[in-house]
Amino acid sequence: MHTGLLLYLLLVGSMTSPATQQADDAKKQVGPQDISIWNHCDRTTEFYLQNEGSDWRPFKLPPDQIGVYSDATKIKVITNRPDKSQTDAEYDLEKGKRYELYWNQEGERYDVATVQPRR
Repeated sequence: MHTGLLLYLLLVGSMTSPATQQADDAKKQVGPQDISIWNHCDRTTEFYLQNEGSDWRPFKLPPDQIGVYSDATKIKVITNRPDKSQTDAEYDLEKGKRYELYWNQEGERYDVATVQPRR
């Protein structure tokens, strides 16, 4: 009977989704001088980071992945629309915070939001 329970616990314990595991790993790695960005979109999303007025640096993040960055004070996400126009969202970043990239249905663009800590 103990063998069956042990096997059950091993199977259930190994069912952690890759996204959950990556989120847990990123939480462990984010220091007080870092920011983390989670791509909550269904596709790889390109965004740009800037540190204290330096040049914008491009980054790509696959869906459900979390990136940890240390030299960034601003983020910009550009959305290319079907009519060939572009719209962008640009925000200041705060060290030690977690952010998510998501599709803003109302604004019809990719956007950024602060992830609220769990209580």
